Amino acid sequence: MALQVKDEAKAAATLKKLSDDSGAVVRDGWAILAETDAEARSAADAAATSPLSEATPFADDLEALGQDGVATLWVDGKRLGSALQAVAPMGSTASVERLGRNGGHGAVALRFDGPRLELAGRFGGLTAGQGLLAGETGLSTLPDDTLIAVGLSGVGKQFAALWEEELKAATGSTGASPEQIAAEVEQNLGLRLPGDVSALLGDRLVLAVAGPDPNGDPSLGVRGHGDGYAEPLDRLVAALDGQGLPVERRETPGGDWVLASTAAEADALSAGGSLARSDRFRAVMPRQDGQQPLVFADLDGLARAYRDTGDGMSAQDVETLQALGAVGISVGFSGTSMSFTARIGRP
Repeated sequence: MALQVKDEAKAAATLKKLSDDSGAVVRDGWAILAETDAEARSAADAAATSPLSEATPFADDLEALGQDGVATLWVDGKRLGSALQAVAPMGSTASVERLGRNGGHGAVALRFDGPRLELAGRFGGLTAGQGLLAGETGLSTLPDDTLIAVGLSGVGKQFAALWEEELKAATGSTGASPEQIAAEVEQNLGLRLPGDVSALLGDRLVLAVAGPDPNGDPSLGVRGHGDGYAEPLDRLVAALDGQGLPVERRETPGGDWVLASTAAEADALSAGGSLARSDRFRAVMPRQDGQQPLVFADLDGLARAYRDTGDGMSAQDVETLQALGAVGISVGFSGTSMSFTARIGRP
């Protein structure tokens, strides 16, 4: 750990008093802390002869990220993966190896953009995931009163490949075989992995939450677009109905399918709207074109809509959510690079 200091002599004396069991060296306006004095001196010598600021990936990543803000993190995924392999617990070795192969390198910064707080990151040198998501999500044309939205695009074409490679490995690490997971999904949802899920994910998919229905429960809906969805959707609707969860189904002239918890929400999703034009949306989602997945939550709207439903919200909860305004998360892929932005604030 490195801490910037103003008075090197006072810093060295204070650190010595704090602990006799750890190491520290104070040099050039910085206090280097380690488990032993030898390790601290070694780190200080290495930083002096080969500073990280002059390393090409680090310098390039920070420059691409732009303003570093109040806190900045940088990581070299491949080197981190290699280092973790030596200490990885049993069962997680495969995950660590994938990090070493695909991790890339990049930086993340916490900063302010006017009155809004922003967490921004950019990673390069990725060898997996590029081109995974492409196209428009359809999130921008959701109804204006949407309170929570998630938009995906291009996932359907990739799901089968991911199931064979990454997801099978992930399910194996939980102790359940891929065949067991597939059987449970078919039993509970009527969907056959991976084909049915790929068809429903399709070219684009949006999930939406609106205000409470007449019973005070959230109005939920999904709108998707793609080929070959009809039979998987039939099986999903039948499975949900068999579990006492009937849903409203619609199909639009543009080829979209809609499932919703209420007829009103199904009709609203089918008709669409102009969510992206609202001030609360634009405040936290400055970019949507080519950016996805996209996540949006109108915290102020949620507080207003649900404060009097069910157990209700405390006055403090309502005040906090209204003060925060809204949250927006966007992710973009380009070649072997990935960037993301998460913002919270009001218009």
